[in-house]
Amino acid sequence: MPRVELSPIEVVNNMLNAFSASDADRVAAYCAANARYLNVALPPAVVGHHAIRVGVQTLASHVTNLSVEVVASVMGGGLVMNRRIEKWLWKSDGLPVTLEVMGHFVVRNGLIAEWTDFFDEGQAQILKHLQAAAPTAPMGTA
Repeated sequence: MPRVELSPIEVVNNMLNAFSASDADRVAAYCAANARYLNVALPPAVVGHHAIRVGVQTLASHVTNLSVEVVASVMGGGLVMNRRIEKWLWKSDGLPVTLEVMGHFVVRNGLIAEWTDFFDEGQAQILKHLQAAAPTAPMGTA
C-alpha cells in the first residue's frame, strides 16, 4: 500500500490528538529524533524523543481528563501555527486548568522538528503547579 504523506497541519494535529490521549510514545513518533520542544513558561528546551516522551509521561502522571482543542491553524510551507485550548484536572487536588496556548511548529520530512508553546504570563503561573508537583520534570506541557 502506498504511504500517504500528511500535510504539516495533519502531522501537528495528529500529534496533539496523541497528546490529548496522554500517549507519549505516539507523541514522540510524530517528532524528529532531534526535535526541540520549548515551553516558554518553563525553560529550558528539551531535545529528542526520550526527553519529549518523558515530559508527556510526567504531565500525564499528574493530570486527568486532558483535552486539547485546536481553535485555529495556519500553515506556510513546513511552518504551522495554532491557537488551542488545553484543559485538565490536577490529580493532587482536582484543580481544573484551562490554558490558551499559541503553538509554533516546524515540520520537516513529515516530522515535527521544532515545537514552541507560548502562554499568557498570568496563565503561565498555573504551570508552576506542575513544577511544584514534579520539580524534576523536563517539560511543562506539550
